[in-house]
Amino acid sequence: YLLGSNKTKIESFYKSESDVECDIAQSINIVEKSKFGCSDCSCSSHLFYSNKEEEFERVIQDSFELNSVSYGVELVD
Repeated sequence: YLLGSNKTKIESFYKSESDVECDIAQSINIVEKSKFGCSDCSCSSHLFYSNKEEEFERVIQDSFELNSVSYGVELVD
């Protein structure tokens, strides 16, 4: 869905070995796209966006740590 636009750019993504998508999403407090990717749960969104890259990355890392999840970032060329 998102990759259908030539304006879309994926710079990095986070992945986890465990199923913590909702825990992570609920602990992120940053601009979000409402109700995206959460039709099967009570989360407000699973898609987040920010123009402040360093702040955004810190929020994501803090969320993983808060939920006791090890994380890895894979950069996309």
